[in-house]
This record gives sequence, C-alpha cells and structure tokens, in this order.
Amino acid sequence: MILIFSSEADSSTCDVIDWLNFYNADFLRINFDDLVVDNDIKIEINNLSSDVLLRYREKTVDLKSISCFWYRRGGYFKFTESINWNKTETSKEVKNALSFDLWNEAKRITDFIHFTIKDKPSINSFFTSTPNKLIMLKTAVECGIKIPPTIITKNKSELDTFSRKNGNVITKGIDESIHFGDNQSFYSVYTEEITDIDKFPNRFFPSKVQQKIDKQFELRVFYFFGKFFSMAIFSQKNKKTSVDFRKYDEKKPNRCVPYELPKYMEDKLDELMKKMNLNCGSIDLIYSKRNEYIFLEINPVGQFGMVSTPCNYNIEKLIAEKLIEFEKNN
Repeated sequence: MILIFSSEADSSTCDVIDWLNFYNADFLRINFDDLVVDNDIKIEINNLSSDVLLRYREKTVDLKSISCFWYRRGGYFKFTESINWNKTETSKEVKNALSFDLWNEAKRITDFIHFTIKDKPSINSFFTSTPNKLIMLKTAVECGIKIPPTIITKNKSELDTFSRKNGNVITKGIDESIHFGDNQSFYSVYTEEITDIDKFPNRFFPSKVQQKIDKQFELRVFYFFGKFFSMAIFSQKNKKTSVDFRKYDEKKPNRCVPYELPKYMEDKLDELMKKMNLNCGSIDLIYSKRNEYIFLEINPVGQFGMVSTPCNYNIEKLIAEKLIEFEKNN
C-alpha cells in the first residue's frame, strides 16, 4: 500500500490521487490536520514485536504493510487534552505547563510513527520537510551557487552598515512563512523591502536581511529525483509582485513560461538537493540583471501545480508513477 501524508486543503495531492485512481493503485491518504493521536494511534512494543497501528476514518493500517510513502506536507498530529480541567483546582500557569507537556508527548509519538517507516522508499520524509534555511544558504555556497549577501542581525547600526554597503535590502523569515487568522482577518508573512532604517529601534528581534537583487525574472524550479522542471516568472515590472511574487495580482497575472536551466546550474542544484537529503522540492532562483543565477531557497513541500499547469509538465502524473514504481518493487 502507498501511504500519503498531506493536509485536507492541499489540491496538489488531489491531482496526484486522480492519477493513482486512474492506475487503480492501492493507497491511503492521511491528512495530518484531522488525525488525533489519542484517538487514532496504537503502538505496541515488546520483545516479540513492535507494531504501530493507525486508525484513520474507521480504517486500521499496520505500518508494516506500507510499501512506500509520499510525505507531501503536514506536521505534528493533533491531540485532545485528556485532562478534565473542570475537575482540577490549579493555576493558569500550571495548566499551560501541563498542556505544553502533553503537546510535546504528542510530538514524540508523531516522531516515532515517521521513524518506523523512514527506511521505506519515499518521496521526501517528515524529517527533511522543513530544512533550516540558514544551513540551506551555507550549503548552496559550498556547492558553488551564488546567494544574495545575507546577515542575521538584531542591531540597528549593523543593519544600517549592511544597507549602505549593499544598497536596497529586504527582510524575510528565518523559518517557514506562516499564515494565520481569526474570524475577522487573515494574515500572511511575505518578503518585504526595508525602508526608513532611521526609525528602527536600536535593538530588535534577530532578523534575516539580504541585498535586494535587481532581477530580469524569477525562476520556480521543481526538482524530482534528478530531473528539473523550470518556469520563468516575469514579476519584476509589477509593483505588487516585484519583491515577492506570492502577492499574486489576480487582475494582471505575471507572465509564466517554461524555462531550461543550463546544465552546469542543474548539476549544482542537484548536488545541493542531495546534500540536503531531498529528492523532491521547489527551488526559488532569481536571474539577475548581471546575468547570474541567484539562489533563494528550497521548499520541499512547495506548490508544484503552479509550474506543472502553465508549462504543461504533467508533474502530477510523474509523482503517481514514481509511487506505483516504488510499490511494485517493494
């Protein structure tokens, strides 16, 4: 059986599943956002066996029966608090501490589940799904790939010195971008240009700052087991998307076309992906006005439909066929 870890809202997973259904493949999709560890998981470890059972939507799966898996996206499984707070007289601080401890217990269970299948053939894994972006930049340099001049600073004077040396600068998250909201609003974190440094406080939270690269166009490259599927995005002439193309302009969409990277660049990116222990992922590059390829980051769980559909790459079919190949050979 093929096991797919995803989230309920991920449409790219649905597109791959359409092909798995076409090929009559045996698979199970588990959405991490509705798997609850204290309801859906049973683990038994003794001297005779170590069985890990997942109960998901009234179906029980022994992980030993899984032939391969695709870690599309996800995180730590949810848990429902097993403490009845109404029957306990305790402070808010104690409740918070106990809740945090329960959350860490649930995280360890999630880690163990993925550990039990880590040696099975797979497209990425839970343990490589969120690589450290600073390690990523350093490794890219080691592979001979150019990156924007970068600092991590919490000091206004250091930021000002860096800006004077490098011209216009931008800031972006050190960790993954987050999206959150409430009943009234929804918020997303984007890459932003830094202005008015003189208005900054002398000290602030450590932040990643990079030189703003003057670009001819951006590149979104989908990497899949040594193969590259590249798309050029002409985002620079639109003020809304010039700094971060993810601020999509629905009224005037960026022009996107298929693109072929030079062989030397593919070789360097292939080396980088292997050093990061990734066999699949979306790579962001800039092609500068100096005719240089500048590496930005890798997103192992990034959207690939945005490359597949405009460029007619049919990536969804390739992913399904790779999973079926794994299953037949195991």
